Amino acid sequence: MKILNVDDNAIKSSRICNEVKRADSNAEIDWVRNLEEAVKKIEENFENNTPYDLVITDMWYPKDFYGGDVESGDKLIAMNKTEGWNLPMILVSTINYHYRDILGCLHYSENEDWESRLRDMIKELC
Repeated sequence: MKILNVDDNAIKSSRICNEVKRADSNAEIDWVRNLEEAVKKIEENFENNTPYDLVITDMWYPKDFYGGDVESGDKLIAMNKTEGWNLPMILVSTINYHYRDILGCLHYSENEDWESRLRDMIKELC
């Protein structure tokens, strides 16, 4: 399984990657820190005929290398439709969001078991 993780928080990204590997030890994970990098990676993989099987995104991260945090996850989710990528997406955020048109929304919190829910979602895709 080929996965793109979009998050500017290295600790959170590392925890997500650990859970992905627990669900699928053969998973290939690319990590990017902003919207511009994410779009570039997604488009490159489509051009190479190797699209991602899943995108895991945060909500708040920079638009590009220079910007402060914005609702880039919302923009990426919208682009998934408008660009016709139609990639399965999971939103993992410290704020509890709800989106209907993606695979799932997980609240990244010490008070919730987001880890097992993420693993279950990944196992369903395998």
